Amino acid sequence: MPVPPIRETVALLGGITTTAELLRTGVSADRLRRAAGRGEVVRPRRGVVALPGIPHPLIRAARAGGPLAGLSAASYYGFWTPEHRELHISVCKDSRVPPRDGLVLHRDAHRLAASERFLVTPESCLRQCIRILPFDEAVAVLDSARHESRGGDSASIDLDRLRAQLPRRLDAVLDASDDRSEAGAESTARIRLADAGIIARPQVWITAGIRVDLLVGDDLVIEIGSKAFHATPERYEPDHERAATLLGLGFQVLEFTTLQVLNQWTTVEAVILSRVAPLRVLNQRSRPPRRL
Repeated sequence: MPVPPIRETVALLGGITTTAELLRTGVSADRLRRAAGRGEVVRPRRGVVALPGIPHPLIRAARAGGPLAGLSAASYYGFWTPEHRELHISVCKDSRVPPRDGLVLHRDAHRLAASERFLVTPESCLRQCIRILPFDEAVAVLDSARHESRGGDSASIDLDRLRAQLPRRLDAVLDASDDRSEAGAESTARIRLADAGIIARPQVWITAGIRVDLLVGDDLVIEIGSKAFHATPERYEPDHERAATLLGLGFQVLEFTTLQVLNQWTTVEAVILSRVAPLRVLNQRSRPPRRL
């Protein structure tokens, strides 16, 4: 019976595995050595074997000494994350992996399953992110993960399981999460507005063909656009037609970029507050007097 190439065996083991696990499949140390010499597999560090085409973040994490974790794992899964350059990995509490610039250590490997040797699960990744991020960013990452899992192939995020793994002081992050939010900047704006006492509802349908990012009250629309999606010739006419339709229906429309929301929030908030204050006065005037 022909022996399958080592690369096929490594692929069946997930594309990255330990040398010990590979040898248990019947691959000899000599065959492994020769396969590595031919470039069929790579060895990120002693005791680890991977396919050459394995995603680079997994290779970096293996070389650093732990599974890809935290914000690095969130990016790997396609969740929104705040801008970061550090590599996040999980290690044991007494790990000898030295702290260094560009490396964030999550000392929680004792809580990981055996299957998380090279990449933590989405649930573990969210637990790690929620523990270290500011409130608004933690909610935004969780929103993104929950939105990505809606109607997709990935398993849905179990908030009850996640809640059981976090300190009670972090319950507020889960309570504030909303899986309707479609972008990190949208979630961030929603949470920051809530801190200012303004309730902004995400992804509200206005007409059969128009759904807005955020709606404050009954008629203040807040749109948040990324350059990648809106700064194209294909989007130019539809975006302006959409804005004209909303204005024609009596809505106020405020448009901000992702970078403005994330990096210039004081200015963004001031503009929104300048529109919200008159609305509150009008609403108060239109209310019938309270009966004593």
